Amino acid sequence: MSKRLCHITPQGYKNFLRDHLWLMNKFQGNSATKYGLTKEKVARESYELKKKETDSSVAVKTSGLWRNPKYMELGCSPDGLVTSQIAPKRLLEIKCPEMLKHGDPQDFEKYLSKSQQDRFCLHRSKNGDVELKRDHAYMYQVQMSMGLLELKECDFVVWSPKNMFLQTIKFDRKMWEKMCAIFIPLHNRLLIPEYFLMRTPRKLEPCLLKYDV
Repeated sequence: MSKRLCHITPQGYKNFLRDHLWLMNKFQGNSATKYGLTKEKVARESYELKKKETDSSVAVKTSGLWRNPKYMELGCSPDGLVTSQIAPKRLLEIKCPEMLKHGDPQDFEKYLSKSQQDRFCLHRSKNGDVELKRDHAYMYQVQMSMGLLELKECDFVVWSPKNMFLQTIKFDRKMWEKMCAIFIPLHNRLLIPEYFLMRTPRKLEPCLLKYDV
């Protein structure tokens, strides 16, 4: 959703409110989301075991919704928080793509079609390294979560039964500040009036305040 909000236009406000505030077009899930949810715990345990190979003090904790008093308009639900006696706390984000349930994320080109690769979150850089695409929605997601939790690093995991891809992503303050400059005014100008006026469920156009509150 973070990437969608960064590129939303006034023409998309009504559909955004329908989808994400009033849940009028609520996504019921599909085989891919079901697979990802059922495998997340296994992936988290696999990640923790791998990290313990080099740091026995590593612990992964799950959590629910996080809010930051500095950014009360925003929230995030991380897949895990990683603590260690020898390293700073970091974010954990896990993806378990159904399209790779029989493949290796490190060698995704062998298992995915060209159209699947275009949609996939990873790509191979010019120097041959597999990495998260800079413009992918997951990059926006982890940067927003790091910003809200005030963390400097995120371990981004793509898991399959065959192997696990792990990339440590650094917090990008400029990217976070750009997102805040969009998200917070949009919340105050678009969502706050909608909370009270409920125009979208009444099939009316959203009300957009001309000033920030």
